[in-house]
This record gives sequence, structure tokens and C-alpha cells, in this order.
Amino acid sequence: MIKFELGGTRYEYDDTMMTVKEARVIKEHTKMGLRSWALGLQDMDVDALVGLVFIAKRRAGEAIRWQDLDNLNLNDINMIEGEDTADGTETEGDDVAPPEQAAPRSSTRGKTPSKS
Repeated sequence: MIKFELGGTRYEYDDTMMTVKEARVIKEHTKMGLRSWALGLQDMDVDALVGLVFIAKRRAGEAIRWQDLDNLNLNDINMIEGEDTADGTETEGDDVAPPEQAAPRSSTRGKTPSKS
């Protein structure tokens, strides 16, 4: 599960499920296949991040077009870490810094989008 907050709203992206339609939208707009997209998320690639926000917002029921995210401030994306407990509930972790505020790779940079 990938979690982030944007504009005061918390979003969750279940990375164990992606529809063909979603995958085609990602490929059309980012020119990335799913493996490249997943790697792009880990590397904080701008197009991969926009794809994540787009799909998460759509899954949350928001009517959004890809171009609506052109003016998105990447620093407004607040990645959230947490871990699932044995009973299926989640404990909150520390927030992860937005891309431009993240520490260099050699430090304890917050985990970028990955499975929880």
C-alpha cells in the first residue's frame, strides 16, 4: 500500500491491484511500462509520481484529467509510512519528506512508494 497526503486529503494506492485501463493510462502519459513505472516511483521520477497521484485520485472518486496535475507542486505530496500489524490494522509511521526536501540517498531518506 502506498499512502500520501496532498492538499489535506489522504490517499492510498493499493499496489497489489491495477486495472488494464489504469495501466494503459500510465503507459500513454508516461511512456513507461509497469516495471519502469514502479522503478520510477522508487526513484521519485516526476511522471511516475504524477501517475500515482492521478490513479489514487481517480480511485478516490475524484473526476480528474491528467493535465489537471500540470501545476501540481511536488513538494505538496507528503508520502506517509506505516506498517500493518498482525490484526490487519496499521500503525502510523513518520511522514516522508517531499522529493525536493528528501535527504540524499546515502542517508536515511524516507522510503519512497513501496509496499507496506
